Amino acid sequence: MSKEEDKLMKKLAILVAGVAAISAAPAFAQANTTSDSFVVNATVTPTCLMEDVQDITITPALKIVTTAGSNALLFGNGSTQTNSNEVFLSCNDNNQMTITTNGPLVNPRGVTPEEEAEGFSDEIDFRVAANNYGVGTGNNRLYYATSTGNTRNDDPRHALHRQISFAGWVDYDDNRGFRAVAGTYSATAEVTVAIAP
Repeated sequence: MSKEEDKLMKKLAILVAGVAAISAAPAFAQANTTSDSFVVNATVTPTCLMEDVQDITITPALKIVTTAGSNALLFGNGSTQTNSNEVFLSCNDNNQMTITTNGPLVNPRGVTPEEEAEGFSDEIDFRVAANNYGVGTGNNRLYYATSTGNTRNDDPRHALHRQISFAGWVDYDDNRGFRAVAGTYSATAEVTVAIAP
């Protein structure tokens, strides 16, 4: 073997040894995967929806005394009540209902000073109540009375999706001491259902 060949063989041997040493040396740990974690958020807007409530006509005609005498034409005893249509009320969070009116039932006919002096009125106090909204029933329902302006409120309700209705009624005890003139009476009730604070 010539010197040149010998040198070449030595270089080749050194190269092979170097490659072998590199292969045998422990490699630096390098990850071939990576991971992370993160939060995914979404929001549902607090919402209350209610179908349209139809007008209520309290029937039958209000009860008045039809016997001649000192009590003639005064209101009788008890009350007369009519319910609205059933509507879906849907709220996706705690909510509270308020009921108000623009005043008592009013007869646009009016009364003359002479009629007023005879004890007649063109206004009738009434109440509006929510059926199947709160936990109360009967006289414990959420309601608004024009005679006192009082509203019986239940505590805020939980999220709900149910059918409710409204009762319009005249409690004769709210209307003592006068006679109502004949005719059609009306008022506007407003119901608001809002997400409770």
